[in-house]
Amino acid sequence: MLRVHCVQLFYSSVRWFVGLRLSDALPDETTILHFRHLLEEHGVGMELFEEINRHLAAQGLQLREGTTMDATLIAVAKVPSLLQKSALIQASATK
Repeated sequence: MLRVHCVQLFYSSVRWFVGLRLSDALPDETTILHFRHLLEEHGVGMELFEEINRHLAAQGLQLREGTTMDATLIAVAKVPSLLQKSALIQASATK
């Protein structure tokens, strides 16, 4: 439930940041991807990143480039190791 609450907070903040109301249509993933490629082709992306960092640095903040990863943990059934399997096979062979 905490994750849902955080997503709601971030979603509202992002909509506010980009100037979208709840009634506005959101750009689809392809449109966003094309825009990002356009920025990269003209070298504007890094210039924007550096300019934003200059503004943040003036306030004692810093933005770093990185990668977001999903680190969701998924429960799985325990599988016996090869040593355990070997011991089971040997034990059943000696009976």
